[in-house]
Amino acid sequence: MYIESDSIISPESYNKYEVDGRRSRSAATVKRFTDRGLMTRAKVLERFTETLVEPTLVGRHGEAELSNIKATFQKIRDPQTGHVSKQQFSDFFSSRFDTPFPWLPGALSGLYGIVAWHASFPFPPSDPPAIDQDGFIRAVILLAQGVASRFYYRGYGSSTGDWGPHSGFIVQNRGWDYQDQRRRLFRSLAVPAPAGTAEGNADTLITLPVARFFLYQPRENAPAGASAREEDEDFDDIGQQVVVVAEEDERCVDLQDVLSQCPPEQDPLTMNPPRESYESVLPKLPQQPYYLHEMQIPAAKLANLLRLLAVADPSGSNSQEKEELLRWKENQELAGPNQATYISWQEFDSAICKSQQHLFRSLSSLTSVFKTYLDQ
Repeated sequence: MYIESDSIISPESYNKYEVDGRRSRSAATVKRFTDRGLMTRAKVLERFTETLVEPTLVGRHGEAELSNIKATFQKIRDPQTGHVSKQQFSDFFSSRFDTPFPWLPGALSGLYGIVAWHASFPFPPSDPPAIDQDGFIRAVILLAQGVASRFYYRGYGSSTGDWGPHSGFIVQNRGWDYQDQRRRLFRSLAVPAPAGTAEGNADTLITLPVARFFLYQPRENAPAGASAREEDEDFDDIGQQVVVVAEEDERCVDLQDVLSQCPPEQDPLTMNPPRESYESVLPKLPQQPYYLHEMQIPAAKLANLLRLLAVADPSGSNSQEKEELLRWKENQELAGPNQATYISWQEFDSAICKSQQHLFRSLSSLTSVFKTYLDQ
């Protein structure tokens, strides 16, 4: 289900009405999952891996790609720790460039950080990062598939239900979009801002509005026959869409998404617990420690990564988005003595938004190397 272009966002709080029987039973189900030890970090990541891998295996080349990812992991792992070696990771990519670009080590260090962050997603990475085989598989699938992933359908999974006296659709899970990718890319590159320098403003992103319930009501000021669409026999106007939303902590939104997308048990008859049911689990699990405005990206790290993505561009040198991205990078480099040494979330989001398709397409192309790796 999608939020329609003319939808009305309800001013009412989702908690306005008492929890009904179905929502109570769903909350009780999640509590039973917790009591059985199924909602730990390890169990959540295990289910997330299975959820990501399952569609990957569908198709002619799926098993071969998964096998290649595992082979790459064995190639770049540290035999002592069993985790990806940062040096082996860099050597793996460096060998694929004929020209020893001076900025390449810095760019590959940034790329390693991106992979390490996504290997722990939706949880914060350890310090130092520890990428095991399952984490590496998850990171490659998330980064190489990008918006082609089953999670990036930009809509909401829903089921029929009630909100107080209103009948409609309860949100089961939330799809991802480009804003989610921008948030995660920023987090994977950013470092905590020094104390006293992280000041929020009107644009600070602390919460995200997430739909909880959809209902439809008669349209106002729309007399019968007024709409040209009514002449279309296939048109079925069920009314004005009204969306009831809840403001969720941005640091926990991704975690709640994964919890609802990857339940411990699938129940096709009575439906899985809706997304809201997993709120009680959030305090018991690791969460992202910083808000976006409390973090910043070293400008040099971002500039080097953009150079790498430009080299990995699969769309050709005439891409308008690529030009936008490179122009922004050049502006940062030409800022002279006043050049910003760090990029805030607001600056990053504003600039990347203009060229996000090119950026994530290039990042997908770059990390797809792990799926096609052949030991020569």
